[in-house]
Amino acid sequence: MYQLYLLGFIFFSLLNITFAEPLTDILIDVPIYEKDVGKKAFELCTVCHMPDAKGIEGVYPPLKNRIAMIANLPKGRDYLPLVIANGLTGSLEIDDIPYMGVMIPQRGLLTDNQIAQVLNYIIHEIDDATETIPIYHENEIAEIFMRYPDASAVNLIQLRHEVFKK
Repeated sequence: MYQLYLLGFIFFSLLNITFAEPLTDILIDVPIYEKDVGKKAFELCTVCHMPDAKGIEGVYPPLKNRIAMIANLPKGRDYLPLVIANGLTGSLEIDDIPYMGVMIPQRGLLTDNQIAQVLNYIIHEIDDATETIPIYHENEIAEIFMRYPDASAVNLIQLRHEVFKK
């Protein structure tokens, strides 16, 4: 047995193969859906948007059957984490129902990974998205925040208009 081990060691040494670096590099960039993290973070959302994510008509907009659709729109994928992080102020209309209010920023309460995971949870568990939507990753969230350094609850309404072409 020892001879087999030694032969394998010599073989891999001659090839100069190291597994630690390449595997680490590969695994760092692989988006991972952490359902439990997303579900726990979603508890913050339920205070306003309700546990079923259907919201309260005219007061808190629904998340159910909307988040996956928005994530598939150009700029929609950026818009969603920005709203979670920065909140939203102003009027909006969803399915011909007007909403006027304030969404409180969650960035101080949620990490970039938790923001990624709550979006993944809503898209894949609550919306039960059938279309292929890439999993959000904390590095992607950080990159989105860097692309929109001046994002705020007030100026995200402009991005919303761009997302929905209004």
